Amino acid sequence: MCIITLMEILSQVPSLQTLKAPHPALRAALFDMDGTLFNTEPLHAQIFEALAQSLHIKLPNLEEIHHQFKGMTDFQVLLHARNWPGFPKDLSFEEFIGLKNERLLTLIADSDPRTWTKPAVAGLLQEMRQSEFSVGLVTSSERVITHALLEKSDYKKYFDLIIPLQDVKEPKPHPGPYLKAMQQLNLGRLECVIFEDSPTGLKAAQESGCRSLKVEWWD
Repeated sequence: MCIITLMEILSQVPSLQTLKAPHPALRAALFDMDGTLFNTEPLHAQIFEALAQSLHIKLPNLEEIHHQFKGMTDFQVLLHARNWPGFPKDLSFEEFIGLKNERLLTLIADSDPRTWTKPAVAGLLQEMRQSEFSVGLVTSSERVITHALLEKSDYKKYFDLIIPLQDVKEPKPHPGPYLKAMQQLNLGRLECVIFEDSPTGLKAAQESGCRSLKVEWWD
């Protein structure tokens, strides 16, 4: 049976001391990536606009897309996108991912990471590393995109463990990705805190039994 934990909301990036104060046993943190570690939603919005234009697709309202697709895997997004007017019915998942990733990798390479990173987040990660805190990344993004963002931002050095979409059997909202990270880092649920932003990710975090923090510091 899953243990559902209470959810706390973070409007500002906390210090490690603040995190540990109510939970002395805490010794690890697991981060979601998009919308949590990085403010990459504008990048994804640009890609959707570019793809829609090149494929002659009529997009719904971009704000509605952002809200609807937040925390979804690319496959889940494609299932919804196929209902958009003009969407090519014969476009396979592999072709869709190839087109999206090609454009997104170029956009990441050409972007200024200061536009989608936050110094306070890097400060927290650095504080965790200096305190011998275990730090993991658990994302529904694909491996190639995950590592491109981590390398461009120079955040890769902060993580002991990186689990992208391809490394899990069942993606979020299933708690499996977080349970896998806890197992690989040899963590109990009371020793770990999870940072998430989307309903999908928060459901996975809460069902893992760990302390769950809803990130709103990008709002």
